[in-house]
Amino acid sequence: KTMQKYGLHKHKNKLKLLCLSGVSPKRKFVKMLKEINEVDEDLFLMVINFKNKSLAKQIDNIPIKHDHIHLEWTDEFYELLQFCDGIITKAGPGVVAESLFFKKYLVLYHYIPGQEKGVKDYVVKNKLGEYIKKPEDIKKIIPHIHRLKQTQEEYDELNMSLFFWNKENLEEVFNLA
Repeated sequence: KTMQKYGLHKHKNKLKLLCLSGVSPKRKFVKMLKEINEVDEDLFLMVINFKNKSLAKQIDNIPIKHDHIHLEWTDEFYELLQFCDGIITKAGPGVVAESLFFKKYLVLYHYIPGQEKGVKDYVVKNKLGEYIKKPEDIKKIIPHIHRLKQTQEEYDELNMSLFFWNKENLEEVFNLA
């Protein structure tokens, strides 16, 4: 149903990125979306801003050149999560754990010091994703995700890292938060 509702079936051959704003700094998220516009990859973006009206207006004012959907809210988060190739989000333990469960590459762009730093460090240390300090760094990461998707050996290695990610790791991520 979700595939048809949002026309997702039309984008199967594109690099599909789920971009989640959370309660992250709005300016950084908006700037990052603008930076994604400069990436020369065939992308499909699924942007969710979780009912933040002022952020929704800012996102709507970005002339996003890539095919995309912009949702203020969705009850179909898990369907979108399964469909995407990578997730751009803050280091909240819930979304990180769900992303790892579905074996999705993570790009973390924000964390709450003292609360989510351990989650960010865990993802980076275990090579389950990347952390970007500046919005413009996203332009370097997207081609890397695309290469991972296209290079079977690296992608299999990433999936093996994620395969060994289990319940104990889930508990560790939540304990780090």
